[in-house]
Amino acid sequence: MKNNKKMLIAISLIVLLVLVGLVVYLSTKSCKENMDYVARKHEKPMVVNGYYPLYKKELTSNLVSKLTGGDGKSHQHKFDNLTYYMPNQNNALKLYHGDYKEESS
Repeated sequence: MKNNKKMLIAISLIVLLVLVGLVVYLSTKSCKENMDYVARKHEKPMVVNGYYPLYKKELTSNLVSKLTGGDGKSHQHKFDNLTYYMPNQNNALKLYHGDYKEESS
């Protein structure tokens, strides 16, 4: 029985160390690097009626919020009966609520 407890404690410590390492690694990345990662692996941010960055998936928006130093949560915007998700405000990520101007090519 004691060996099982020791094994469980050892496994718990290993998992904790891996999670701490991941958090430290992500915190060394810049906001832009984290946004680029999300765009490559999940979905790209979009502009709708001057609102930016918006995502179709709440999960993606929450991930962007977390990776850019936010609380890991999002809020909704609805346009034409479609719901979009925007990461919650934080100091590293500029949010636009109707005033984003797309660059012309």
